[in-house]
Amino acid sequence: MVLLCVKVKRGNFNGISGTASTYVIIKVHNLQSVTVPRPGSEPCWEQDYSFDLSDIQSGLLVQVWKSGWIWDSVLGNVWIPLQSIKHATDEGSGEWWTLHSEVETNGSEVCGIRSPTSHEILLDLFFAESYDIITDGAIEEQDTNHETEHYASSDSLEVCPSSQKFILSAIRNESRDEENAVFTSYTAKARWSRAIQRVDSFG
Repeated sequence: MVLLCVKVKRGNFNGISGTASTYVIIKVHNLQSVTVPRPGSEPCWEQDYSFDLSDIQSGLLVQVWKSGWIWDSVLGNVWIPLQSIKHATDEGSGEWWTLHSEVETNGSEVCGIRSPTSHEILLDLFFAESYDIITDGAIEEQDTNHETEHYASSDSLEVCPSSQKFILSAIRNESRDEENAVFTSYTAKARWSRAIQRVDSFG
C-alpha cells in the first residue's frame, strides 16, 4: 500500500480570458478528485490531494477543464505513469507539464496522450515515505498478539513492515473520505506524524 500525494499548484494557459474559469480533475484507478474553479490565464490552486493505492502499474490522469455557459470543455490532459513518480517525505517546488489535447486508450484504460498544446500546469507529485518522519529516539516497543515488534529509531532510517501497516491504517481511520477514497492535508509529513503519535498512544 502506498500513499500518492498530488499538489495542483498553478496553470499557464495561453489565450484564456481573465473572466474564464478553469478547474482540474485528477483521476487514478477508480478514484477522482476535483479542484475549485479559478479565473484567468494563470490560475493558482495550491490544493493538496492524497490517494491510497495498492497498485502502481497504471498512470495518473490530470485534466484541465474550462467552465462554459452551457457545458464545460477539456482544455488539456496530462498522463503520468505511476512508476515514474518519485518517493519523498515532503512536497517540493513541482514540475511544469505540457497539456495535450488528446488521450490514447487501450480498451477502457488511458495509456498515453498526444497533440501537445501551448498550455501548462504546475504539479508536485510524490509517493510519501515514512521513515524520515519518525520522532526523535526509538518508538517504544509494542506487544501485539504476544509478539514484540521492534520499531527502528530515526538514526536507522527504517520502519518495519508491520509498523508501516499500522501507521497506514491509522491514517485511513483518521482522515479518509469513505465516499471518494481520497483525503487531503497540507503535507505528507503532517499525516505521518499524526499517525505515529497515534501509534505511540497505543504503547
